[in-house]
Amino acid sequence: MTKLMEETQIKKTRLLGGKLGKKVQSLLPDFETTLGSISRLLPLGVLEKAIGEESGRWVFDACRGIDFEEVRPTLKVLPKSITAFKSFSKVSYPELEKWTVRYFFGCIWA
Repeated sequence: MTKLMEETQIKKTRLLGGKLGKKVQSLLPDFETTLGSISRLLPLGVLEKAIGEESGRWVFDACRGIDFEEVRPTLKVLPKSITAFKSFSKVSYPELEKWTVRYFFGCIWA
């Protein structure tokens, strides 16, 4: 978990991308920008004093991989598959186009 926190940027973390994250970031040296930095350098008391008791405790726990928030069911329909694709810029290869057209027409008329 420590390695993950050392690689996770504060501003990329849910609820730390805005004002709260900026306030926490201001408590750290300029070159420290990860959740691991928070857990290594900022004790609970400093966080609670700077951002409040509740928020301070949440940040303190979150930087250590602790989250007490309940898992909420998804209200929308889940996708049946995950689509991944790579898009390429349009390039014209006459031989490839000829082969592709023959192949697809062959599949359709077979």
